[in-house]
Amino acid sequence: MKQRLIRPLAFPFGDYEGVRRYLDGLAQKGWSLTRRAGLFCGLFEPTRRTELTYDVVPADPRRTDADLEAQVRQRREDGWEPVDTLWGMDIYRSLPCEGPEVRRTEEDYRSWRGVFRNWLLWSGAFLLVTAAALGLLAWYFGLSWSQLTRQWYLSDSRTMLCLFLPLAGLLALAWMGWLLWCLLRRCRPHAPSGGLAMGLRCFLQIFAVFLVAALLIVLWVSQIPRLWIRVAVALCFFAMPALSALVGREDRQRRLLVLGGGVLVCFLAAMVLGWTVPELSLNTVSDGSGWRSDSSYTCLLREKLEEIPDGETVTAYYDRTASLLVRQERYSESWSDGTVIEVTVYTCAPGLAGLVLDDLLPATLSGTEEPLSLDSGSWRQRWVRDGNRVICLDGTPDWTDETVWENVCAALALE
Repeated sequence: MKQRLIRPLAFPFGDYEGVRRYLDGLAQKGWSLTRRAGLFCGLFEPTRRTELTYDVVPADPRRTDADLEAQVRQRREDGWEPVDTLWGMDIYRSLPCEGPEVRRTEEDYRSWRGVFRNWLLWSGAFLLVTAAALGLLAWYFGLSWSQLTRQWYLSDSRTMLCLFLPLAGLLALAWMGWLLWCLLRRCRPHAPSGGLAMGLRCFLQIFAVFLVAALLIVLWVSQIPRLWIRVAVALCFFAMPALSALVGREDRQRRLLVLGGGVLVCFLAAMVLGWTVPELSLNTVSDGSGWRSDSSYTCLLREKLEEIPDGETVTAYYDRTASLLVRQERYSESWSDGTVIEVTVYTCAPGLAGLVLDDLLPATLSGTEEPLSLDSGSWRQRWVRDGNRVICLDGTPDWTDETVWENVCAALALE
């Protein structure tokens, strides 16, 4: 038989009767809850006790140490011993050979109504203050939802915000509805919820915690300009809970110390890397022109389009930025005779190229067939989709000219 068993215990405290039934079911299979295992799970060990049962009740966050001592003392007199407090629930198990009964009094339900009422009021106040603060910040900085969502795929932080804000709103409404339901139906005798409903609420609770943690981590590491470094630092953040659980397996204080210290080190590392790691950008003024022939850069050189007249000079610039979804490369050339070439290549995650192309096109070209081009006389634009790449061409050349287009295709390896 296994020596240990880890099972999820991140159920909302309104499911206290369901958690009691869940623990009793594991006890009947020979497993006894020893303590919590991290934030979301409990650690179970084999037991030979056949009479083992559990009682689970909502915990009052307003209670003092004296109140807790009195509650535990009364519970011991009734035949229960405390195991742990997890996710707003006090968990007790029966003392050996005691066989106590689970009792619910009207005073218990009255006390729990106060707990749920306070959670509902404080949650509502927190949500109102948060919404007001976000509205004031948006007004002060002149931000709007359209600005936030414009080319969101180029920034991990904006992608995360566009994902987080709607999901957070839905989860907040679900949480308020759940608290109201608990206030009306869970503060009186009721049957435990089914396993599927409890599992769904457990998943939503874990997902909400993960979503908030991911948002904070992504916003913090977004200051690092290189994608692979950002990903490495973010993975270090996410690895800290597992590392702390491994190092401080039997020592909760040591586990918290390792977790806090590791997160602090990751925060400092992200800050230092954001200051010291430069963005990838090159120009002919400070870096010379040798890089323009390097095949690792997406360069559209003018010699690909036509012969270079004698005595002309060129100024060229290249930069590269990357998010988890899209890598953007920009290259421009400016010649002394007035020729200007600007190329922007978006290398997209699978399935995202169409959205990027639609976002880049002016409203007058949306929904039209190729060639997707605009000609304003001295300045011409063309947009091309090539598999997972979207290419935007700007400048003075006539991109629709057959000879020019053949050279463009050769330069960018277009099919």
